[in-house]
Amino acid sequence: MDFDETFEEVVLFEVPNGDEAQRLWLRLQEARLAWLHRDEDTFYVAAVIRAEAGDLALLLRDAETWVAERSMTSLPFELDGRMYDLQARREVVLGTTD
Repeated sequence: MDFDETFEEVVLFEVPNGDEAQRLWLRLQEARLAWLHRDEDTFYVAAVIRAEAGDLALLLRDAETWVAERSMTSLPFELDGRMYDLQARREVVLGTTD
């Protein structure tokens, strides 16, 4: 990854514990600048949104997949000073009726 890129925003994910924070950080830092942060008993993973179009969507989809893989129901995050809750995507099973 080229860290000389222009950065516009940072997403701050609030993770339940230090082990999970490290797992998310390891996943995200493969494709973007990311770091761990701890404030007292709260663990965070900060991830930079690159200036390229659609990067926020890519980041959130990656985090959403991670939430599902970890069997979590949601992941709070902060963006532009607002709090959001990223929900794990539920798979829809389509059945046919006879």
